[in-house]
Amino acid sequence: MTQTAKTSAAIGCLLIIVIIAVAIASSSDSKATAVDPPFDLADPASPQTAILDAWRDADLDPGGFAPIEVSSLGDATCDRGAVDGLEVILCSYETASAAAERTGAAQKLIGDATGAALVAGESLVVVVDRNVADRDGKRINTLLNSFRETAIARAQ
Repeated sequence: MTQTAKTSAAIGCLLIIVIIAVAIASSSDSKATAVDPPFDLADPASPQTAILDAWRDADLDPGGFAPIEVSSLGDATCDRGAVDGLEVILCSYETASAAAERTGAAQKLIGDATGAALVAGESLVVVVDRNVADRDGKRINTLLNSFRETAIARAQ
């Protein structure tokens, strides 16, 4: 086989790998679909806004949050985005018990990756580190502690 044939074969294999990766990535999001914004993240009274501000105050960088509907998380107002390379879903429920009932479903979203699901008051956060962005777990810990403190303070 000539060098040109080897190069062409390698490029063909790479193209197939990219196509498969895109297909897998798009199918993994099939449970979640974007919907019209149910609330305004710029609204200072929004629980999500307070939590995003707390993460910024803790030197974390939340970004790209947009409304999302995740059927397994029930009747909630949820946003999905990233915080320092971590995938995050942040949800608000009508009651604390409704949020607590969805902890198991939230943990299933994490799968085999490193992550956590935590309920505080009427809020639920799911944090997933699929890309091993937080090898020592410090960012996940900071994110969860800030979430808990903010949600509890808002409930009082």
